Amino acid sequence: MLTAKLSNGKIITVAEKNNLTFLRHLRKQEKFYCRQCGERVILKLGSKRIPHFAHEKGSPCLERFEPESEYHNRGKLYLYEWLQQNSLSPQLEVYYPAILQRADVVFAYNGKTYCIEFQCASISEQEFIKRTKGYQRLSLNPLWILGGKNIFRKNRQKYSLSAFHYLFLQKTSSNQLYLPAFCPETDKFIFLANIMPVSVRTSLANIFIKPRNFVSVNDLLAPSFPSFPSVDSWREEMKQFKTTFFIGKHIYNSPFLKELYSLSVNPRLLPPYVGIPLPSNPVIEESPFIWQTYIYIDLLAGRKQGQSFSFSDVNLSVLKRIRKNQLHLRSFPNIKQSLLPFALAEYMHCLVKAGVLIKGDGNTFYIPRDIVPYCGFGGFEKEEERFYLQFSFQQNFDGREYF
Repeated sequence: MLTAKLSNGKIITVAEKNNLTFLRHLRKQEKFYCRQCGERVILKLGSKRIPHFAHEKGSPCLERFEPESEYHNRGKLYLYEWLQQNSLSPQLEVYYPAILQRADVVFAYNGKTYCIEFQCASISEQEFIKRTKGYQRLSLNPLWILGGKNIFRKNRQKYSLSAFHYLFLQKTSSNQLYLPAFCPETDKFIFLANIMPVSVRTSLANIFIKPRNFVSVNDLLAPSFPSFPSVDSWREEMKQFKTTFFIGKHIYNSPFLKELYSLSVNPRLLPPYVGIPLPSNPVIEESPFIWQTYIYIDLLAGRKQGQSFSFSDVNLSVLKRIRKNQLHLRSFPNIKQSLLPFALAEYMHCLVKAGVLIKGDGNTFYIPRDIVPYCGFGGFEKEEERFYLQFSFQQNFDGREYF
């Protein structure tokens, strides 16, 4: 902890008194108490770690709050100092008895109160949601920031992201999803944006890294991000995904592949508009190749020119797959609205732009030409090349007109 209570009830913050000579003198003169449980705490001063307060071993208070590493303490101290430099009068380690939660840093901005949770260790989805809802019950705005050491980069644009990472996702005013992080070791903010999952654990993304002193509060709360990963990068990753997927041992027991084969659908010859990158792809846990294939076989495969279906049919198709546990939605505790309709609208919009569908009145979609399977890889490769030449990421598409 970076704060404690003195015998007279005054709160002391080592961030404001970060002077070893002063703190050594104070340690001889004063007793320190935990702000939450009231127990005596020890002021620890050393050369390797920043000054901090700690409970005695075996303290019951430790059961309520996860142990804090040097990385965590230094991170919240830097965030506190950064907010001070922005003249926002932040508070360190504010405890809310009504919800039994302690925010790392609290500050007010544009009429709202934000509670920073600088999270460096993995916690369960249930705990993440519980803390988020706790703050929201008090009309506070939780601001989760991931410890930068938890970002695992495979190459320039490829990252390993677990379910834990996706819990941090926020949404910009232009519906872009992004993950905010901070690394006290480099003293830099890190933003992962334009996240395009290829599989459950692997995603393409753009990374934006800025020194702390070059980031404004508005950059953190309402950022804007430019380019998406390149189409060529996506095609290469999707090609590798399919290769691995089709030769893995699981193929003999895969309900997904069994269904395709029962319908006489060759998964290697699915049209190029199955498995495309979209801004809202993180909404569904499974690879875009899988969930877009389900839409293809439910609503497109074998359809004749002039046939139609509605956006409600698309939504119902996916919801049925979810109820059967064939698809799973990711949890985004920081985003209040459901993003599934946006993901489906983006996909339909892309199919319309590509000429696969024609949009009529009342959110009805028409088939402009018979949808027939490809007879061989030659035809497929030519069609894929043609499709991606005209394909563009739908960067600022607002799909609410579709639902």
